[in-house]
Amino acid sequence: MAHTRTHVIQDPDLLVDQLEDGHLEVRENILDEDGHPTYHRYVLYPGAYTRDRDSRVQVIAQRVHTRQVIDAWKAAEAARGV
Repeated sequence: MAHTRTHVIQDPDLLVDQLEDGHLEVRENILDEDGHPTYHRYVLYPGAYTRDRDSRVQVIAQRVHTRQVIDAWKAAEAARGV
């Protein structure tokens, strides 16, 4: 099944995509211990803890992960038996 993806932030050090179900896919450009550029990727599901994330990601999650989106995600997870 194809997912609708919307670029929320697209700049040199951070890329955030929002999927239609409210998941946020995040790619941070960071430096490894040798100073070489690398990527760190992660996904935030609706209602996920975000206080330890980039402040821009926190703001997006607060706006996207409304109570309605969180409840719909939980219902979909329950329907899948997760």
